[in-house]
Amino acid sequence: MTIATVQPGVADAAASRATGADTSTRLLAAGTVGEVAEVLLHASPADAGACVLWSTHWPRDITSHPAALHDAAAVLEETRAVSHARADGNLPPHLRILHDDGDQMVVVWHCPSGCPELLVPVVKRLGELLTVQRIHEQHPRTAGE
Repeated sequence: MTIATVQPGVADAAASRATGADTSTRLLAAGTVGEVAEVLLHASPADAGACVLWSTHWPRDITSHPAALHDAAAVLEETRAVSHARADGNLPPHLRILHDDGDQMVVVWHCPSGCPELLVPVVKRLGELLTVQRIHEQHPRTAGE
């Protein structure tokens, strides 16, 4: 199981581009899943320990934002929770699945004190950008193009 983190400043760049803008504008400005995770964490009343985890190869190659809030045991818990949710739809109150294509593209929101209501535009944008990320991984551009 690999855990990656968003590079420092990546999400900050999205936030600075959208200074003073509403959540919808910030979502449209976001170009990566990490930037959308930053919009979600900024726009929601989630507690300080909240984190968004995602992968296009779930449960491998998991990325998190903010960086390094999760240890291997917590990621294992979230991996198991996704499997249980797929089987019976139940999740612990501190986890929300924001996107799951039923295969390998998954986004999980971890809120230690319970997740607030979902922001539908955030969920839609996460799905779009996760799909784009997966396409880029499957069809990388050749050098020199």
